[in-house]
Amino acid sequence: MNELQNKLVEEFEDSAYAHGYMEGHLHDKLIAQIYWTRKERGLTQADLAHKAGMAQERISKIESGEFDSLTMTTLRKLAHALDVNLRLEFEPFSHAVYDVCHQSAAALKIPARVASLQELKSCTTTLARVFGGAPIHVMAGKTTTTGAPFSPGSYVTTQAPAPALSLAGSS
Repeated sequence: MNELQNKLVEEFEDSAYAHGYMEGHLHDKLIAQIYWTRKERGLTQADLAHKAGMAQERISKIESGEFDSLTMTTLRKLAHALDVNLRLEFEPFSHAVYDVCHQSAAALKIPARVASLQELKSCTTTLARVFGGAPIHVMAGKTTTTGAPFSPGSYVTTQAPAPALSLAGSS
């Protein structure tokens, strides 16, 4: 384990501290993803606001972290406007620590929908060749073809644990 991971594991023995730390991390990560995805898509705050049916001032406040909470409706509007999937889930603190320790600009980058689906198709086709045409099941998480490690809870297998997105090994 790296130094930050060791420190967080130790500090997260305090439940209140663990929850507070991760709430702050989620807040900051969400701000960064909205900002950088908007920039990556070539959108101004006004463009994003228009697409999301919101005021530009609201986008500005969100991107500057001036909010206590965001409703599911607001998050859905932003997801649609940025053409990304909104994923909310509960997870163990071990996954949260992993996420914090592996935070990077690359980890925050959300490829465009069409590009990400093409990458999935290409990856699945490659894996099908490696596994001799057996059905491939890509589990939740990010799958890359650049040699980056899978995040906790995500893996590729030739057997179908539920729930899984089952993709035939054909292209």
